[in-house]
Amino acid sequence: MTVSGLVSTWETFRPQRDQTLVDQGLRFVDIHRPDGKPDLLQQIEHGALQIAAQYRSIGRLVRGIVDGELHRYHHLGDASTQADNLIYDPSLEPHETNGGRSGTPDHRWVFTDSSPFSNYSGIGALAAASRALQGFNHSLAAECLALAKKAYAEKYKAELDGVLRQNPYGVPIAMRGWAGNSQVIGWATTNYHLHKAYPDLVGTDLVTRGLDYLFGTHPAHNYSFVSAVGNRSKHLVYGNNRADFSFIAGGVVPGVLILKPDYPENMDDWPFLWGENEYVIGIGASYIFLAHAAQELLGE
Repeated sequence: MTVSGLVSTWETFRPQRDQTLVDQGLRFVDIHRPDGKPDLLQQIEHGALQIAAQYRSIGRLVRGIVDGELHRYHHLGDASTQADNLIYDPSLEPHETNGGRSGTPDHRWVFTDSSPFSNYSGIGALAAASRALQGFNHSLAAECLALAKKAYAEKYKAELDGVLRQNPYGVPIAMRGWAGNSQVIGWATTNYHLHKAYPDLVGTDLVTRGLDYLFGTHPAHNYSFVSAVGNRSKHLVYGNNRADFSFIAGGVVPGVLILKPDYPENMDDWPFLWGENEYVIGIGASYIFLAHAAQELLGE
């Protein structure tokens, strides 16, 4: 998230502030000493080096790199003195050193799990960093892009292929207590961004399929979930005029609810089931973006 935020600032405003010297080779930083390079780009570079190292070593973003012991967590002063910067060797006694090795287990610990959110955040940060670092650190920019594409193709592409086998509609239909149109829209919108970055990896059909689903290609019935859009659309919904059994043009409902184990339901004559037929402002806003995205792609 930090790298992605810094990249957004760089791409939007291009701040040229330079008050810090950073030498990655020497692992040396000196503040109040300009080095002719924008500080923001150097911060992006530093974060990209860390994330790239994680994808090189284990193939995903870790949960965190933190102190393994409480007395190191509340360490004060220069962070470089928190560890002896030697390779830990358990055969040595604590505080014993032998060349470049030490018996003191003072390194920070890597905590990791298989979290899709963390993984895709890391992939997004790598892709963003690759743009910002063009012309600044070309080799790192190229590696960041290659790692991002590799992670999308071993992991996200496999998930996309799995979605195609889950149901005949080719979208991720939610199996929870609230219907999943927001998930379908989010999935299709993610595919739009991926198509713009990697058109050879994600096709336009993985974007338009989300709208196909909303407009009637879904279980239970063939009504459009966007009121007044399509030949047949949801007219009995739960909105601010719900007492009149009426509708608001352009409103979007949550959609099909899957009742366990696998029964799809969307009541087309009863608006008061919130999880199926309530107008949701957030879904409407997301739909507007997806509609514009599809219009752009279809006009190409």
